[in-house]
Amino acid sequence: MNRRILFAFSAALALGAIQGNAFAQPEDEAPPAPVAAPADASVGLEASAEATEPDYATDDSAPAASEVEASDAMPAAAATQANDAHSQAMGDGPCSGCGVPAAIAPSPEIGCRRLVPCHYTTQCDVVNVPACMGTRRVPQFETVQVPCMATRRIPQYTTVQIPVYKTRNVPVMTTRRVPRYENVQVPCFATRQIPQYTTVEIPVWKTREVPVMTTRSVPQTRMVCDECTGETKAIICGYTTEQVQCGTRTERYQDGTRTEKRLCGYKSERYQNGTRTERRLAGFDSEQVQCGVRAERYQDGTRTEQRLCGFKTETYQAGTRAERRLVGYENESFVIRPASSRVVSRRVLVPAQWVTVAPDGQTELAELQEGTTEVLSQSEYDRAILIASR
Repeated sequence: MNRRILFAFSAALALGAIQGNAFAQPEDEAPPAPVAAPADASVGLEASAEATEPDYATDDSAPAASEVEASDAMPAAAATQANDAHSQAMGDGPCSGCGVPAAIAPSPEIGCRRLVPCHYTTQCDVVNVPACMGTRRVPQFETVQVPCMATRRIPQYTTVQIPVYKTRNVPVMTTRRVPRYENVQVPCFATRQIPQYTTVEIPVWKTREVPVMTTRSVPQTRMVCDECTGETKAIICGYTTEQVQCGTRTERYQDGTRTEKRLCGYKSERYQNGTRTERRLAGFDSEQVQCGVRAERYQDGTRTEQRLCGFKTETYQAGTRAERRLVGYENESFVIRPASSRVVSRRVLVPAQWVTVAPDGQTELAELQEGTTEVLSQSEYDRAILIASR
């Protein structure tokens, strides 16, 4: 709201100077060429007003009710001041933003020529995103009858010659061992004790006289001079121990050895002291004897016969079964991403345009002024100025 008040105040301050410059044009000077407005200028104004109308329901900085009414009830003089402010911003040349020339003096007919300043608005465009398609291969199947195979074993026969047997009694022989004896001379043995001798060394002893020693104390003397008489005499000053022989004793000692054989035991010895005659087993003689009979089977000829010699494996069809088989592929299109649309908003510059402003209710009677493209009522113009001032 402060911005709106500042804009209206600036427009009122510049009103005097702008009006002087606007009406000081020479009469023979042609007005500048009008700027062609788009065919849907009125629709664009309404859309711009709706797009830039703030949402006061959720905005914490929404103005008070009295401020909104004062802004909506801006008089025509404030609109004229905004128009003159645009002209002052342009100077004698066109607007730097939209290229619209300077203001032209209003005509005395119903409706006057006014300028809607250039302003920025938010334009919403609908962008259509096409669907993204892809191709995939779909397998194709068909039902076919598949033969069911089974295996069977066929017996194989061959012709063979079978021997014919008969039975007969055969004697059974065995071998027996017959002992054989003979007379032998057996030695007779006896046992005797034989003495055993060994050689030993025997020591030879002798006797000798060994001296017997004893200990005695021998006094020790020294010569001492008497100081009074000056006489020298010997005195005992101690004893010493010495070994002396006091006799002899008899001692036995070994004087060598002598060799001697001595009995150290007896050895038992077995010796033959004669013979004796004895009958002993000298071996066995083998002899074949019949111990009975046994039944023996022998071949008495042959006969021809068919016999199983094995089996042959054979595969045969036991029926059919239904089966789905792959016969190929078919290309099929599918949607990877469906088509969608989104709204893209962009900030665009709405160029300034000259319009014919008529009183409310007289827009149909007003004629387009020179350089204008549409007729607006006073309320519509005030709303366009309000939108441009935001």
